[in-house]
Amino acid sequence: MTLKIRPSSLTSYSDCSRRTIARAMPLLVEDAGFILNKVGSSIGASVGTGTHSAVAHMLMEKMRTGDTGSVSAYEDAGIASLHEEAAKGAVYDPTSPDLSTAEKQVRRQAAAYRSVVAPKIIPVMVEERLEATFGPFTISGQVDVATDGVRDLKTGVHHTIHMPQLGAYSLLLKAHGQQADFIIEDYVPRTAMKKEQGEPVSTPYDAPLAENVAKATIGRMARDVLEFQATGNPLVFQANPGSMLCSAKFCPCWNSTFCKEHLK
Repeated sequence: MTLKIRPSSLTSYSDCSRRTIARAMPLLVEDAGFILNKVGSSIGASVGTGTHSAVAHMLMEKMRTGDTGSVSAYEDAGIASLHEEAAKGAVYDPTSPDLSTAEKQVRRQAAAYRSVVAPKIIPVMVEERLEATFGPFTISGQVDVATDGVRDLKTGVHHTIHMPQLGAYSLLLKAHGQQADFIIEDYVPRTAMKKEQGEPVSTPYDAPLAENVAKATIGRMARDVLEFQATGNPLVFQANPGSMLCSAKFCPCWNSTFCKEHLK
């Protein structure tokens, strides 16, 4: 079995290793005889995907022409991507209670990025998938935008830290001979429509530290996966019943044969 993981798995691994493995490597778990549940994707993730597509469109245009292009073009790209993701079974929430609201949020999040962040960027690579081997894993990641460093777009109701993920992007760029002198996370909040769109927040990361955290997390995942392959024991992967995502709504392990630790 090819052990392929995405950089985003590195961040979630510290929150709940068992949930992360179930989502990132379901075949590994199921081949060991465990049955996982099907879970939908949150509307927040769909809005994020739509915003990423809109931003990628404008930055590709800027890379080609020096300008971010027409509003309608990047909005159309974002809305099409939102619809594609939501059609898979999005779970709505109070901030994005329906698809119409989600569409409006994609439009204004993309507009906020275009106004505040895009003018600072001279892209040399946009949404390009890179792969490299680290230990037993193939790390496969799609860098949002590279200049002479890494810039990664995040959206969501809450701003959280993604150091292992962004460190992995930096490692991937270097593995492919690209310059990676810095790491910046550009966060655009997903705001309820009754409020004004929040301003983007750009957060620089300590690049050498982020790369080392990514390497350490990859090493920990590798040890756990190899032990699980040898023993089939789900306790190899640490569960976190205190996680905000420990529920049937978000976790394929919840009340499955792979995890019962959340039960009273």
